[in-house]
Amino acid sequence: MVYVHYGMKKILIISLALYATFSFGQSPPADSFSVVLDYAFVNIGKKVGKGVCMELVINAENEKYDDWYGKYWNIDSLAKHQVYLDSVVAGDVVVLVNCVMGEDTIPMDHIGIVWKVVGREVWYLSQNIGEGRNKKVKWLGEKIDVLRRSRVRDGTIYVDKIVSGNVFFFHF
Repeated sequence: MVYVHYGMKKILIISLALYATFSFGQSPPADSFSVVLDYAFVNIGKKVGKGVCMELVINAENEKYDDWYGKYWNIDSLAKHQVYLDSVVAGDVVVLVNCVMGEDTIPMDHIGIVWKVVGREVWYLSQNIGEGRNKKVKWLGEKIDVLRRSRVRDGTIYVDKIVSGNVFFFHF
């Protein structure tokens, strides 16, 4: 089994595998997502771990599953848990791969936790997003750029304004 670490180089592997493998798993009852959301909301305005966006997701999902990253963040599991926008519910994980949105010109790889979907707008909680000075941190064997003032905050993905790249949603 291949375990995929979140990072610009390795997230591409996920997107390619998901294009090749497209099966869906059963989603847990909506109430089970509240544990994930509770963790994210309690941490708004705070830095989780070193401030890497994936750390918020890992820690929130670990509130529901033991060793979520080791058990679920791999190609086989991701393919089984992927869902379409019309099936996304609060507590799902959103992954942006090489996304350019609106008038932005720089592709973005990012991950967060969905807290609301309104039509084709996805509201999510994440950290390490926005503008500011970066620093390099070592995380899972890679050096990752993290905003010096990385904090959990909300954001919105306007699906119709995605110019290029991919957005994936997962029920765990």
